[in-house]
Amino acid sequence: MNRLVLGLLFGLGWLTGMVVEDGDLSSIDAARRLQMARSWHSSQPEVSREDQKYFGVRAPDGIVRAWYGSGQAIVMFPSEVFSNWVIRRSGLQGELAEKVEHALVVYTVFPFIAGLGCVAVFLMLQAAGFAEKASLFGALGLLYGSTFLSYTQVNQENSLLLLCFATSLWSGLRISQGGGRAYGIVLGLSAGLAALIRLTTLAETAAVFLLVLILAFYRDWE
Repeated sequence: MNRLVLGLLFGLGWLTGMVVEDGDLSSIDAARRLQMARSWHSSQPEVSREDQKYFGVRAPDGIVRAWYGSGQAIVMFPSEVFSNWVIRRSGLQGELAEKVEHALVVYTVFPFIAGLGCVAVFLMLQAAGFAEKASLFGALGLLYGSTFLSYTQVNQENSLLLLCFATSLWSGLRISQGGGRAYGIVLGLSAGLAALIRLTTLAETAAVFLLVLILAFYRDWE
């Protein structure tokens, strides 16, 4: 495996993500997930009081909970903790503090998802039998010729979902080719995170497991 190609591909995805970002969350869905992450280490509610009229489900304990999965909030959590620490140390307050916090979260999370997504698709295509050049063009096509780029800009969970699925399929293909238990761990983690993001991805996970079983059986039969 050419590590230089992987590094350059990640760098291109990351840099593209940095360029298309506007420094804001650009999506009410992303803002709600950030609020969920914030509630895990502060006294703020999972659903902001202003948003409770339109969003959330009141739990038996009377607290309004978000009806989204927690997957993207988990990914945003370390950056949210860091950005909150920076804001407190800087002394910023009010609307400016919120804008700076959003910018820190945006630029430390979503460009990395874009870069990792490109790498995951490249590895998946190579594991599926495509040549290096074809796999490279496939990853670039994802980045510049699909909604992956627009979802990177507005910080929707779709880019993270694609990263999880491509990682699951890559590790599944490697398992079917005789890969070790490390690929199984990667498959379980990526599939588990995808399920936390959106429960319907369990259907995709089942398809990956079925494909792995078919390919493994075919390899042993040969």
